[in-house]
Amino acid sequence: MALHLEGFRAEDAGATGGEGGGGDAGVGGVTAGRALPPGEQLGITVFYFESQSEFPDIESFVRETDRRFGLGLRRLQGSFQARLEELVAGSVGAPPMQGVVLGTRVGDPNAPDQSFFCPSSDGWPPFMRVNPVLDWDYAAVWDFLHTAGVPYSQLYDDGYTSLGSVNNTERNALLRREDGSYAPAHTLADGAFERAGRVGGGGPEAGPAALGGVVIVLGQQERAPGEGLHGDPWEDAGVPELLQAAREAGRRVTRVVTVLGKVAAQAELRRARAEGETVVLAGSSWLDAGREGGVDLRPDGVIVAAAGTATGTAALRAGLARTLAREK
Repeated sequence: MALHLEGFRAEDAGATGGEGGGGDAGVGGVTAGRALPPGEQLGITVFYFESQSEFPDIESFVRETDRRFGLGLRRLQGSFQARLEELVAGSVGAPPMQGVVLGTRVGDPNAPDQSFFCPSSDGWPPFMRVNPVLDWDYAAVWDFLHTAGVPYSQLYDDGYTSLGSVNNTERNALLRREDGSYAPAHTLADGAFERAGRVGGGGPEAGPAALGGVVIVLGQQERAPGEGLHGDPWEDAGVPELLQAAREAGRRVTRVVTVLGKVAAQAELRRARAEGETVVLAGSSWLDAGREGGVDLRPDGVIVAAAGTATGTAALRAGLARTLAREK
């Protein structure tokens, strides 16, 4: 979803707000609108590119936002570039578009070559890209949304942390609770894994993965009766590095589970095989006696990955990424 703020001036460039229904786009549009003096908040055109692969909840959210704020939403179809050319030319019944306000942030796939104000890429119609939240981190976005009371899609409260299409987006495995439910997006501890639910690490319209997903199984040991578990399985097993390795290999992590004992582990292995998933046994409890650590592909196709004295977390990530990539 995007908005054209004709009254905005940045060296005579107009501005618009990002596409889609994500939190970043909402923050981008709100910050741009609030930055304008009251007398200059005129000539606003809001447009939305329809997609057959959009989440139904996003479609509902866009319609409700249009109704709630009286945006006069223009729904566009067909070629993205062709419709942008029409907007820039002013041939769709709106003033010529001079700029686009986006929700792009550092870490997004299209962010490396962008600045707060930067022209559109070669081969595209000429307009100014305006990125008011380019240097915001994940936590800052959620702090703003909650503090300012900006509405957002219910999908974020259902475990999604980054929204693409229904073809390339899953709930974030890091938010999966033991009962199978998911925590809200704003509870994600490390914003570096915001896009962990995107197929192939979140590339735009990447499409479904050719192989099944990756299941990370953490083994945990018991203490004396009544004392439960001990240690921090996520940190001990280097889960952040394993998730990053899967992203680098273009593989999607479908879930991360902690099991207690070999019986529970075997049940998880059977489930994964039935669903065509690759299993990564994470943590030192899976290592053979005398083995220091590293990445090992077993004959049954299960991968064992554990950091050790001679195998730091960086080497563990690199080794797992290579092993997963070879499976492709």
